Amino acid sequence: MTILCGTDFSPLAARAATVAGLMARAGGERLHLVHAVRPPAVGTAPAPGERPRLEDEAGRLRRLGIQVTDDVLWAEPDEALVREAARVEAGLIVLGAVGHRAMDRWLLGSCAERTAREAPVPVLVVRDDR
Repeated sequence: MTILCGTDFSPLAARAATVAGLMARAGGERLHLVHAVRPPAVGTAPAPGERPRLEDEAGRLRRLGIQVTDDVLWAEPDEALVREAARVEAGLIVLGAVGHRAMDRWLLGSCAERTAREAPVPVLVVRDDR
């Protein structure tokens, strides 16, 4: 089974990635770490700074002995996570409860809530990594 973890590089997302990674390591599974970028306009490419940040986070997890693959996705985060879970045949999605886009909660519901509603697999929302 693959565990899919979404990150927005917030402190809570890093804690959720650690939890997901330790679960994957304990189960002999692979962690697939993704960062989804909302496209600002049709036909534009992801910001070049996203890939190095994701590689840094994946490297941090690899130093913990976790088998990690990573990918930058160019779509609305909740939609990207649901599609990616199906594509990689994930058995679980792990997300932080609130990240950089906390204001979205008041406007549209959080990314974690929207993902949980639409996901084809269980979603673990990490509020505290302890």
